[in-house]
Amino acid sequence: MDQSAKAKEREARQQRLGRALRENLKRRKAQSRGRADEPAVPVDGVEEAPSDTRLSPQSRPD
Repeated sequence: MDQSAKAKEREARQQRLGRALRENLKRRKAQSRGRADEPAVPVDGVEEAPSDTRLSPQSRPD
């Protein structure tokens, strides 16, 4: 392949990836908006206290 063919392939790849990234961003934004609109009601109808599983053992209250 000559340089111009490689450059065209590279440009086509960049355009394809750019379109894919834009579509992915649109999809993620739509998912985020959908989650924000949903009420925070558990499936079984029982409210639970927030979990502290993300806290390190040193920062958990005793």
